[in-house]
Amino acid sequence: IYNDEKGGAEMLKDIEAADIFMSACILCSTARLVPPGAQNPAGWGIIGDPTEGALLTLAKKAGRDIEPERNSRPLLKRYPFESVRKRMSVAYLRRNGKARIYVKGAPREVLDLCSGIFIDGREQELLDNDRREITGRMDEFARAGLRVLGIAFRDTSADEVRESQGPSDLEKDLVFLGLAAMYDPPRPEVREALALCRKAGIRVVMITGDYGITALSIAREVGII
Repeated sequence: IYNDEKGGAEMLKDIEAADIFMSACILCSTARLVPPGAQNPAGWGIIGDPTEGALLTLAKKAGRDIEPERNSRPLLKRYPFESVRKRMSVAYLRRNGKARIYVKGAPREVLDLCSGIFIDGREQELLDNDRREITGRMDEFARAGLRVLGIAFRDTSADEVRESQGPSDLEKDLVFLGLAAMYDPPRPEVREALALCRKAGIRVVMITGDYGITALSIAREVGII
């Protein structure tokens, strides 16, 4: 999903993949969008993680009704984001009685768990060429200073979900859906603060959980390197 150079209409390359992708943005999240009102006179707000808020905003702009979709699907299990796993996963009960697992997280870690890819409305084997193409696009986004997430899913039985003892029981043999890339701009005062640190002889070290190439791009932008 992308915007053209003139900021015009969204182009959907694969409608079915985009539909599951948007569901993952909505359901694999605990954040909420708050509409304009007395508490948010300036416009829309976010309760919860800003990155999840960005994914919800994407789904909202794509025409999805976030809360009705969440309320219509019973949650079977949720494994929150952990810095070691670098991902979050949820499992929801579908109308056909089966379960669907959604996973979002660091793109390389999510891709490593995938054995399939959703293309042209169906699941296909994830080939080496697919992995190279995805990794190349991932690095392209990161070099532009974008934060990148990988999103995947898997259908299974509700019993398997209920009997799972941990995230590793569910986060396997996934089907890759796509990448979400977003810009998280540094605060305007950061560059000046870093310049003052250098002038004072203070050595600045950047510690981040972001993808390495993204971190390198941001470090250049704010003047760390």
